[in-house]
Amino acid sequence: MKNLYIKCLVFFLVWSLMSFSQEKKEIDNQKTQEVSDIYSYREQVTNFLQISQIENASNRNQNTNLQNDRNIAVIRQVGIANNALTQTISNSSDIQYTQIGIRNTIESKNNIPNITERVMQTGIGNSLTNFSYGTIETSNLNVMQTGSNLNFEKFGSNAQTNGMSFRMLGNNQTLIVRSY
Repeated sequence: MKNLYIKCLVFFLVWSLMSFSQEKKEIDNQKTQEVSDIYSYREQVTNFLQISQIENASNRNQNTNLQNDRNIAVIRQVGIANNALTQTISNSSDIQYTQIGIRNTIESKNNIPNITERVMQTGIGNSLTNFSYGTIETSNLNVMQTGSNLNFEKFGSNAQTNGMSFRMLGNNQTLIVRSY
């Protein structure tokens, strides 16, 4: 009798533990999934691809600088939901945009006789706004953004800010340049 009692007790104990181990819980994995998607995406875009695109842009720049009075815009986008808008009134322009990542935006409006722009955005949610106007003959803009939620704004052009290059690294930063 005692042996039967122990067997029944062990049976119910094992049965109850099995039912607890099979209990299903609903867990919200939305944020975990978003982070996982971002890291998965970053692994897909290799350093080789980025370096290759920069080298191609440099080679193309050397070839196009030999030809004056041409308007050229090259936009390279790798990723999801990248946007680039350029509106240029000029005699000669050489515009090259490279966007690698997710939700990067470029908006550039120019009204200067000679324009050269080089913009490279790598990351998530980066933004560049450029309005170039003024009395100068040539405007140059070189910006590299690497990170997330980097904002660059430039309004106007003058001799002091004309040859400057800007490099933004990190997350959640804003750089505003006023050139009147």
